[in-house]
Amino acid sequence: LLVVLTVTIRAAATELLRARIVGGQAALLPDHQRPSHPRSGRLLPVLVMDTPPSPLATIGLVQPVIVMHRQLPEWLDAAELRCALAHEAAHVARHD
Repeated sequence: LLVVLTVTIRAAATELLRARIVGGQAALLPDHQRPSHPRSGRLLPVLVMDTPPSPLATIGLVQPVIVMHRQLPEWLDAAELRCALAHEAAHVARHD
């Protein structure tokens, strides 16, 4: 039951984020800044928002999305940001 509830909540959060992109409340990080999947090498979607649920988080199981606060690049230097995004990419690869 807990797994079903968790998946339902994450799916709803993913749909909310997608709606915010369409409504102009979020934007995708440019390709040259996006992390790649550790196994497949494909670029992972990173949403940049003014009011994300956390400064940096991965949301969704089937189609995971990394969500990032718009000011995070100002709070971290380039190396720290790359490491933080790589950490989130590892969550995507491990499906956790």
